[in-house]
Amino acid sequence: MQHFLRHLFRIEALFAVLAYTVVTLALVADIIGREMFHHSIWGIQKVAVYAAVAAGLVGLGLATSKGKHIRPKFTDNWAPAAWTRNLARLGDLIACITFSFAGYFSILLVQDSYNYQFLAPVLDWPIWPFQIILPYTFFSTALRHAAFTLQPKLRPDEELQ
Repeated sequence: MQHFLRHLFRIEALFAVLAYTVVTLALVADIIGREMFHHSIWGIQKVAVYAAVAAGLVGLGLATSKGKHIRPKFTDNWAPAAWTRNLARLGDLIACITFSFAGYFSILLVQDSYNYQFLAPVLDWPIWPFQIILPYTFFSTALRHAAFTLQPKLRPDEELQ
């Protein structure tokens, strides 16, 4: 499982890098178009936004993999220290269930967008291909939390900020 999670991290990190590369190239092309030719490239800013959203969503799984996700820490000392491991495991189980539900409902969203032929504003492209990142992100993160629940040694140590 550790091997699989490591490769999943690498693939998602590569995807995030490629998505941010698309953002950078799209915005640079738009700036060059406006400054040199006095015309913006039609729809390029929307492409940059969708690529940034995709990279950000994949970042959820990347942050979970490294224990760098945002969580409230003010409750850390409410329970006895001896309960810490079991509470962390319970938290991973709850997160797994929550992300699984979010994944399920995001599949319904993508299906409805496909069935009703919703279009992306300005671009007039079908929106469902852009939305596919939602179920992937939620199920990928749920899978990680499931692995942390079943094998707590896989859970990364949280970095103190």
